[in-house]
Amino acid sequence: LTVLRKAGESVKINWNEDRVYCSTLLSHQLVQFSKRFGKQDETIEAIFSSYFEKAQNISRIDVLVRIAREVGLDYEEARKYLQSGEGEEIVRREAREGRQKHKVTGV
Repeated sequence: LTVLRKAGESVKINWNEDRVYCSTLLSHQLVQFSKRFGKQDETIEAIFSSYFEKAQNISRIDVLVRIAREVGLDYEEARKYLQSGEGEEIVRREAREGRQKHKVTGV
């Protein structure tokens, strides 16, 4: 973690060591939703900040809906999307492909 902390500090990221490891499936689904509106970059930045700097649980729909609102997405539509499971198969397929092609096992 020391190496990550130093790297983060060089680009003004303040790592919060109180964060709890959690599933990122729903956060990846929110990124899929945000792509529809060209907001994926802002969404990814907000998710990273919420998790790594603010130690928020990004597996919770309420946290992700707040992020959606912060980046200018329709947060009620984002909530419906996340609750529906839409996008889950895309995320799972991309994870499989990442494991197969690039040996990626986590993000």
